[in-house]
Amino acid sequence: MFQPINRILPLFLAFFCGLAPVFAETEAEEAPATPQPKISCEEPVYNFGKMPNTENVKHTFIIKNEGEGLLQIDRVKPGCGCTVANISSKNLAPGETAEISTTLSIKSKSGLQNKPVRVYSNDPKHPVYELKITGTAVAEIAVSPSYLRFASVPEGQTSTQEISIKSNIDEPFKVTQVKVASEKFITSLSTVEAGRAYKLTVTIPEGMPAGDLRDRITISTDYKKMPRIDVQVVATLVGKVVVAPKTLLLVENPEKGVIKYLSVQPGAQKEFKVLGVEFPGEGVEHRIQETPGGTRIQLSNIRATKDMNGKEIIVKTDVEGMESIPVKIQVRPQG
Repeated sequence: MFQPINRILPLFLAFFCGLAPVFAETEAEEAPATPQPKISCEEPVYNFGKMPNTENVKHTFIIKNEGEGLLQIDRVKPGCGCTVANISSKNLAPGETAEISTTLSIKSKSGLQNKPVRVYSNDPKHPVYELKITGTAVAEIAVSPSYLRFASVPEGQTSTQEISIKSNIDEPFKVTQVKVASEKFITSLSTVEAGRAYKLTVTIPEGMPAGDLRDRITISTDYKKMPRIDVQVVATLVGKVVVAPKTLLLVENPEKGVIKYLSVQPGAQKEFKVLGVEFPGEGVEHRIQETPGGTRIQLSNIRATKDMNGKEIIVKTDVEGMESIPVKIQVRPQG
């Protein structure tokens, strides 16, 4: 009934060995690789050296497709609004090149400039390829500082700063006029070296009240490339003490109490004391806390309503002339 093992085993081995080549033949073959593009540029960084800040920097980058697939440029995007870039072709076959023409405006700029130009493409390894324009913008007539700031000047007192006007070229020049947009500042021009260097003194007049002052000083010259130079000037005149914020912003919500803070800092007077706080709403609690830099006032359980809008918080101090300091309330609707 049963076949002897020595008769079955040869049949089994023959069957198994016969199937082995079939399994080997069914192994999957690897698919050929898809040709890929590759963006490159021999000189990705252009250094224009030193250039007067009355001119534009122009340069053309040459990009190349060193890959085996089609290079597709999606866009070319400069890193700032002072740079313009245009590309001659957005589709580059293997080995082809394209020109990216750039113009960088360095007008009124000074010092080292580093401006990127980014190329977005289908290069899988460099989807964002960065080019760069670098160099130093030099003012032919250097004005320093180009932005003048007076910080924390006690109200009523005078304060003076200087602006230097120097030539970086061989050609001599003259300052022909200095004009202030308003009468908030007084100016005085003096010659340091004829045709080469001048000094402009800017003064805050006495008796100016506390607050922020902003103005523009226009310097006119006989140098044709820079006939006009504008300098912005700002000043902060502080009272004996300074309360911040000047306006307390609240969101209308009569159902929920919130916590807000006021800060009272020394100005012209270093020693002072906050005596109390008057708040127009009901149920508001306050806590006065002395800090190393001044005084902090915590206002708790403020339930902002429309009626509070335009009203004032009164901060009481022992400072002569500033016994009652108003802080305006501004309530805006929800949402």
